Amino acid sequence: MTPSPRRKGLECADEDLEARYAEIAGRYNRSVAEIAAEYQKDDHVEDLKFSIRQDKALDFLFEHANVTWVDPPKDDDGGEE
Repeated sequence: MTPSPRRKGLECADEDLEARYAEIAGRYNRSVAEIAAEYQKDDHVEDLKFSIRQDKALDFLFEHANVTWVDPPKDDDGGEE
């Protein structure tokens, strides 16, 4: 059975949402309360939570990826294809 996203820490906690509001507020030189109110008013909180979960999923993949570098195949002339 595949572990749920919550077991992998991919859920969006209130602290994650507050941190993202703070990040956006700093970027636009506005208060966290203004940013939170704007997201709530425009009904975009779930979109922001989805974005946070995506970022966490990508971070998880990058941290746990096992990458093997290989040389590209050579063509008959000795150069890369």
